Amino acid sequence: MKQTTPNPSEPSSSTRPPGYFKVSCCHRHPFIILPQKSQISLSLNPFTGIWSIIRGWLDPVVAGKVHFTKSTEELESFIPRMQIPAELGGDGNWAYSYVEPSPSENAAQADSTTRDRLLASRSELVRKYEGTVLDWIHGAEELKEKEGGKAMEEAREARNTIAEELKRNYWEVDPYLRAQTLYDRTGMLRKDGWLQFYPAKEKEKKQEVGTLKAVENETSPDDVD
Repeated sequence: MKQTTPNPSEPSSSTRPPGYFKVSCCHRHPFIILPQKSQISLSLNPFTGIWSIIRGWLDPVVAGKVHFTKSTEELESFIPRMQIPAELGGDGNWAYSYVEPSPSENAAQADSTTRDRLLASRSELVRKYEGTVLDWIHGAEELKEKEGGKAMEEAREARNTIAEELKRNYWEVDPYLRAQTLYDRTGMLRKDGWLQFYPAKEKEKKQEVGTLKAVENETSPDDVD
């Protein structure tokens, strides 16, 4: 193993200023901190001096995803105030709490018959999907010439239909293969694969809507002719 000697020109770990490590990472590997696939990067009350330098190293599209906010009000233009933690000046009162696993939450994994049936169905769907995509690709030019793109659209619709079936099958087989996690127990990850980041609030909304509908449907003596 190659040994390295300390660089006397660099400050020691005990004398490095706050943020030295992050700045060093950005200098050497900017895309680790700001990967191109990130949708957005938000910073509240950041140290922005170095950004004027780093910005020039990045692709304009990537740099455009970075936003600095100086107040909760500015942050609110990106995130609803109810979802901003109270410690950052928002109204969010979320607090982490661990939900203990239930002894029976993974009982479905013992049902190998259903699991094998769903997996066999998935294998068949994958075969159909690949065949449909290959037919769509190889026959693209021929289909365009013969039927003016109508057959192409039909092939694409067939591909999309099988893709939806694959998506449904994935979540049908999920409980037979994957152990439940905290996200499942709290309702954040629904059984159909959708993420619900604030399940308690969504439940409250549904209850409020149900109550409103009940009130709207109530009749009074004035409604009787």
